[in-house]
Amino acid sequence: MSKVREPVEWAFKEVTQQFAFLDFSRSQKILLTPCALLYMVGLLMCNCHTILHHPQISQYFSCTPPTLDEYFTGEPTDNLDGSMDSWCMDSPWAVRWEKVQGNEDDITIDSIDK
Repeated sequence: MSKVREPVEWAFKEVTQQFAFLDFSRSQKILLTPCALLYMVGLLMCNCHTILHHPQISQYFSCTPPTLDEYFTGEPTDNLDGSMDSWCMDSPWAVRWEKVQGNEDDITIDSIDK
C-alpha cells in the first residue's frame, strides 16, 4: 500500500511547493478565505505545470501526461506517435460506448454489461 500512497503524497507536496501560500495555516482562515477554491486553482495550475515539465510522478508510473489541449477539452488522445499502450486505446469502455451510441433504442443495463 505504501508504494501507491507515496505518489499521492508527492502530488500534495508538489502543489504546496509550487504554491507555498496554500500550505500556510495562518493565511487560510475558514469562513474568511475561500480555502477550497484557492487549493483547486493551485491544483489546476500544478496540473498544467505537470503536463509541461513531466515531474517525478509521471516518470515513476512510466506514463506520459496529456497535452494541455487534451487536458482542458477532455478529448481522448489520438495516439499518432504510438506513445500510449494498446490496452489504453482498446479499452472495454470504448467498445461499450460504441454499443451505446449505435443502439440508442435498444439499450438496457444487461446489454451494456455483455
